[in-house]
Amino acid sequence: YEKKYNADGSYEQSEKRYNDNGDIVQISTSYYDKQGKITQINEYVDGKFDNSQNKYVGGLYNERTREYDAEGNMTRCTRTSYTDDSKSQKVEYKEYEFLNKEQTLANVSLTKYNSGQETTVTQKCYFDLVDENGCKYRYYERSDGAIEIWHYDKSNVRTEVSVTYPNNKNADGNGHNQVIHKYNAAGEFLGDSWSTEDINNVIKKYGKSPL
Repeated sequence: YEKKYNADGSYEQSEKRYNDNGDIVQISTSYYDKQGKITQINEYVDGKFDNSQNKYVGGLYNERTREYDAEGNMTRCTRTSYTDDSKSQKVEYKEYEFLNKEQTLANVSLTKYNSGQETTVTQKCYFDLVDENGCKYRYYERSDGAIEIWHYDKSNVRTEVSVTYPNNKNADGNGHNQVIHKYNAAGEFLGDSWSTEDINNVIKKYGKSPL
């Protein structure tokens, strides 16, 4: 362990982990406020660590940052994947996870990059929302522009999954843009039904964050 104190009394603590060959496989740095409460953890994993440069070089470079509130609850986890150590040029994706007060996953967004430039491929996932009937559902914004809703009954059994494509999308070749996959109480697939639905209505009804 290595510990470093700052002028305001806060400090950071770093840990290096090694494999059986003596190579560093992970560096973890924890940040604490002056009361000793953790505020953030940064981790670097899955890369080839060059001891002479004290950094990862070549191969897959992964970074994970976890942020905490004043009570020590994790509020956000950010994962970033790099093709090498040129962070600004070779970002593959950045994923954010937001947790609610119960410390369960509430929201995930995924942004993909191409040669360092952010693309329009972004996914958001809202978990464990509750509808007007008291049943849970999960909301996904897919990279192809579709909205996917997973519905559960009050026993937390999945009952259906609806996929609504953009309004101008002829998804089934017959002019329909929404498909609903039905399931029974045992989780067995029962079949599909197609219809036409304004995707903006789906977003307005279901697309809300639980935070």
